[in-house]
Amino acid sequence: MHATKQHIRYRLTFAQLFSPALLGVPILGVESAAFWIDSPVTLPQDLPVLMQLTVILAVSYAAFACRFGVTLDCDGLIAHGHRSCKIPWSDIELIYMKSSGWMKVLVVRERSGRKTLLRAPIPFLDAQFERKSAEIFRIYEDRIRA
Repeated sequence: MHATKQHIRYRLTFAQLFSPALLGVPILGVESAAFWIDSPVTLPQDLPVLMQLTVILAVSYAAFACRFGVTLDCDGLIAHGHRSCKIPWSDIELIYMKSSGWMKVLVVRERSGRKTLLRAPIPFLDAQFERKSAEIFRIYEDRIRA
């Protein structure tokens, strides 16, 4: 990162945004199979409604979560979540990776003691997670040395 106003932005990947839609695939499969093979199996009447609800919820989640991410620029870090939070490099005490079961998340700890979880990048369905997190650590290290 140079002294110009360049920035790097990491967001959730397409697969991460639409992975909740995969919940509707088994429902769609059962309904389609029963229709095409003219099965005597009677499906619950609420199945099409459940399928529609699953699709609506998945699309709503994707529309809401597409804002999640982090922007790194010369002045600091902007954590995009439910609300955006700009943190100047001088206020950042530490950036570290926290593991919680199978999930890893990057955490920014400010000098005031406040901790901010970065909503992206996350390792689930992101083959570039290691590269992205290493880049965030590298930029942070460069900024504290400057």
